[in-house]
Amino acid sequence: MINVEQMAIILDTLPDPAFILTRSGKYVAVFGGRDKRYYHDGSSLVGRYISDMIKPDKANLFMELISQALESKKLLIEEYELSNRDVKGLPDYGPEAPIWFEVRIQALSFLVEEEEVVLWVASNISKRHDLEIRLRELGHTDQLTGLFNRRKLEHDLTLHYESYVRHLVPTSILIT
Repeated sequence: MINVEQMAIILDTLPDPAFILTRSGKYVAVFGGRDKRYYHDGSSLVGRYISDMIKPDKANLFMELISQALESKKLLIEEYELSNRDVKGLPDYGPEAPIWFEVRIQALSFLVEEEEVVLWVASNISKRHDLEIRLRELGHTDQLTGLFNRRKLEHDLTLHYESYVRHLVPTSILIT
C-alpha cells in the first residue's frame, strides 16, 4: 500500500503539470510538470485566480472549459495555444511561436473551500502541432510546383460553402 509521503512523491514527478482549479478559477494545488524544458514552475499560482494571471480572452476560454467539465462530469479534452501575450505581467517579447497544449479536464467528486473543483492536466504538444501543420501543408501542395492541389481546393470549397450556409456569407470562386 502506498503511503501519503509516497503519493506526494508520485504526484510531484508527473511529467505534465496537473492543476486543481475551483469553479471560480482559483488554483488550489499544482503537481508535476517540473521539466524546465517544457514548463515553468507553477507553484506560485496556488491561491491565485486564472483571471489574475491570464488576459481576459484566454481566461474566459479557460473558465468556459472548467464550467463544461463540471456540468458534464465527463473527461473534456481540448487544445489551446498560450503565448507570452496571453499572460499578464510578461513582456510582449519572448518565444516567436505560441506553445500549444492539450488539456484534459475532469470534474472531481469533492469540494475545496465549498467550491466544485476540476483536475486540469496540460501537456505541451507544440512539436506534434507543428508536425500536423507541416503534414497538412504537404497534403495540400504539389511537391514539384509548390502550388495548392485538388485536395486543398476541395477542402476550401467545403469550408466556404459551409460558411455560406451557416452565416449567409457571400462567396465566389475565381479559377485562373
